[in-house]
Amino acid sequence: MWELFLASSTVEQELMELPPEMKARLLKVAELIKTHGLPNVGMPYVRHIQDELWEIRLAGKDAIGRGLYVTLAGKRIVILRFFVKKTRKTPGKEIRTALERLRSISDETLRGIEGRNSKRS
Repeated sequence: MWELFLASSTVEQELMELPPEMKARLLKVAELIKTHGLPNVGMPYVRHIQDELWEIRLAGKDAIGRGLYVTLAGKRIVILRFFVKKTRKTPGKEIRTALERLRSISDETLRGIEGRNSKRS
């Protein structure tokens, strides 16, 4: 079964700052991923951005949000960045932030995420 993890407390704070309807949408997408498997969940819920980076698409009543993530072995999703979009295209700045966070995650942290048995979403 697929599991979702937040890369850091910063990402957790970004999640908490999203509007309630976007948080609800994240829970819905997480449940779809757990039930059907990530490879079986596509548009309009998830989409490839570039290289190893993907996005969870979060629609709200007044805005659109995104959660940028990577996958790890063992069916693990690590969310690196949450943000509310202000433009049609995903801003390069947000992609760079997510990739910088991926590079800054220590190997020890990644091993810890890969080895966890507890479930988070």
